[in-house]
Amino acid sequence: MKHFLFSLSIVLLAAGCSSELKKEKTPVLSSEKRAKEKIYSIDNRPKEIESDCVFDTSSYKFTSEILLKFDRKIRFSWNKNNRQAIVKFPKGDSLLLSIGGCNHFGYSAEYRTDASAFSNPDYLMEKTTWLARNFLDNGFDTNYLRFISNKQYILERDENDWKYYSVEIDSLVAENEIYDGFGFKRVGKRTHISIGGYIN
Repeated sequence: MKHFLFSLSIVLLAAGCSSELKKEKTPVLSSEKRAKEKIYSIDNRPKEIESDCVFDTSSYKFTSEILLKFDRKIRFSWNKNNRQAIVKFPKGDSLLLSIGGCNHFGYSAEYRTDASAFSNPDYLMEKTTWLARNFLDNGFDTNYLRFISNKQYILERDENDWKYYSVEIDSLVAENEIYDGFGFKRVGKRTHISIGGYIN
């Protein structure tokens, strides 16, 4: 009988320890933590939590600063969905600019002008240089200017309404800098001239 009671107490003790281990593996979360863990983006990955951002998430701050550096009196509006500043120039031209990010600090500048500009390669390269010089920063400006002046770019896509150029980076470019290249696209009655990159 003693043997039976001893065996029973070992079984009960083991069961109790097992349930304690299970409790330790599944900690009780506060409702706030549970809510944060259940936030998902459209592609079903967890959204970034602001405190985990490597870079400042306020793209408005950086975009505003570079626009005001270009012209203290410049007027612009915001497209909050795309996090872009929109500048309207005389004769219907416009600039769309976005600087900032969380895990990637990006630069995206696009100039929109008349469709006839698409047939003028000199004008397209001149505007691409202008975008890089005035609206990129942190080395993206000087590196793009060097790539363009040294012809360190390759025509990757050449279609009726779209030309895209990649750039050939060199040893002066930091490892964490990604250059998206530049491109020209004819969309209806407009030509879009775009350039960009990001820090990884």
